[in-house]
Amino acid sequence: MCAVIEEVKSVIDELGIDCSKMSGQSKLGETGIGLDSQEIIDFTCMLEKRFKIKLSTSFTKKSDIEEVVRCIQEKQSPRKLFEGKIEASLNVNCPVEKAYQAIYEMEKWPGKLPHVKRIETLYNDGVYQEFLMDVQSDTGMIQVRSIRRCLAGEEITFFQPTPPKFLEHHCGGWSFQKEGSLCKIRTWHQWNLKKGKAQELFPEQTEERVAKLLQAHAELALNTWKVLLEKVL
Repeated sequence: MCAVIEEVKSVIDELGIDCSKMSGQSKLGETGIGLDSQEIIDFTCMLEKRFKIKLSTSFTKKSDIEEVVRCIQEKQSPRKLFEGKIEASLNVNCPVEKAYQAIYEMEKWPGKLPHVKRIETLYNDGVYQEFLMDVQSDTGMIQVRSIRRCLAGEEITFFQPTPPKFLEHHCGGWSFQKEGSLCKIRTWHQWNLKKGKAQELFPEQTEERVAKLLQAHAELALNTWKVLLEKVL
């Protein structure tokens, strides 16, 4: 991501705008970098030329640099890695650091999340984490193994080496962004189906039902954390 950000900075410099204080959360508009509507169009065209891609996204003044970088990276990807993706976001009345720390400190989840019964930390160096989690589900107790990469105060991404039985691959993440006095928490999931098992469990509209299931999971997680984080303010 760093290399892409540097290229984006270079494009903004070409527009004659100082971006020395730019961060991933900087908005493109007047409250951030300072681009007006025409400059955002010029900026998009310059990005397409620089990266030799076609951006189907229409950036706005509220778009931030992280969104720009994400769109560029998706267009640069040589192939579609995942069949499905969902995302959800929610504004929470707490500092960014507090939201990040709550999701980072997975060993404290059993005391906060009723469905999480046990956490066994296998590895944690402050950036990379691996742990086992015992979770009470509708079908009984299940164990989930998760491997995560944590960028302090910004983002946590994960993948499951052994995903749910109807998925071949499963990964996702959390991002944290200051929105005035609030924290915007965004979460997402990406996956590839394990075709036979997925169709066995969801015989009709398989892809749509899996997407709805993971969307509901993401929204429930966000709402649960919102209640927990705002409760102690």
